[in-house]
Amino acid sequence: MINPRYRCEEEVSKAIATFLKERSLPKDSKIFTIIGHYDDMRQEFLRRGWVEHEHDKNGVNDKFKSNAFHYLYTTKSKDIFRIPNLA
Repeated sequence: MINPRYRCEEEVSKAIATFLKERSLPKDSKIFTIIGHYDDMRQEFLRRGWVEHEHDKNGVNDKFKSNAFHYLYTTKSKDIFRIPNLA
């Protein structure tokens, strides 16, 4: 039987690899997702060379459909449970 945690880690690794490949980014790029208006934090990640997993600001949240990130920041726990295979 496959360990569910291993399966989740495998899915996340595949999502990250796909995200980086689609955007022609180096394989060692770090991806972050910030849910909310935390511009200081966002700017600091960008300054350090991280890549933001952006989404449509008009209501269609692509980041809720993907596990492609190394770091997620949100202040609302309900946002975490909207991401598949994370909760």
